[in-house]
Amino acid sequence: MAKKKRHLQFDDGTSSKFWEIVVDGASHTVRFGRIGTDGQKKTKDFSSTAEAQQSCDRLIQQKTKKGYREVSAAVSKSPKKKTTRAAASKQTARPLMQKRVVSQIEKLGGRFLKPRNNSLETRLQAIRFPHVLYDRDWDVYGIDRYFKAHRVTYKANPKKFYDELEAHYFTNDDTPRGQSFWCVTPFTPLTPETADFDVWSSIFEDPTMVDLQPIRELVGEGPVEFLQIMSAYGFPDCFYVCLQDPKPGDPTVFGTDHEDFFREFPVRKPLSEFLKSFLTKGEFLEVVREYIEDAFT
Repeated sequence: MAKKKRHLQFDDGTSSKFWEIVVDGASHTVRFGRIGTDGQKKTKDFSSTAEAQQSCDRLIQQKTKKGYREVSAAVSKSPKKKTTRAAASKQTARPLMQKRVVSQIEKLGGRFLKPRNNSLETRLQAIRFPHVLYDRDWDVYGIDRYFKAHRVTYKANPKKFYDELEAHYFTNDDTPRGQSFWCVTPFTPLTPETADFDVWSSIFEDPTMVDLQPIRELVGEGPVEFLQIMSAYGFPDCFYVCLQDPKPGDPTVFGTDHEDFFREFPVRKPLSEFLKSFLTKGEFLEVVREYIEDAFT
């Protein structure tokens, strides 16, 4: 039985996107995205061919109600431009991290795994920190308690005291100490056919609940997808970048707090500047030394 592709498009003057579906036996594959791009794919399995076809028909009906119109395969195809190898290489290299970003990551103890490709998402996911981070507003959380518990070591061997304190604070332990966690996770509240969309779309489409104006000022109209790059015990506690950022080599970080989630952005700065707001291990220990000397000696 031949596979039949159903291709729909939507264009309201500000957004141009496509959505298509192919039923293949007891499964169907949906592809969607901005017109002119390859988009994203999602395959779903069913218990029977009939069930897969019913789901297909239901999804097409939903899209039609939202303003999509079906077009023929001939109309839907866009002529492909011939791309030279040099041009393709240049296009692929565009999202590479800027040197100033790489430098800050290395200063903070981060390292880089080999990414699958040069996209912004995979580049950020390839960054690893073997420990948590502390920002420059960190309020020496827990140091009083730690010092009192290890006072004998401090007096007998200060170097050992600070080496053990560093090991105690620079782990991936989630015991609250005012730390921040590097954790790159997709967040797609505006992308249909995703789990985040099912949970968050009604909230993100309500301007009284979410203010996307700062995001739109950066990326313009059209699809928007996020990556959460960090969570923190401080304020704000959630940090995101946009995959559509026009400067993927040093994307803008948006910080928002769970109490005003995507309504207010107290942090909005390039990734390189955002990383500068964290202490290196040496700076962290200097802050602690000054505090201990003032408070206990």
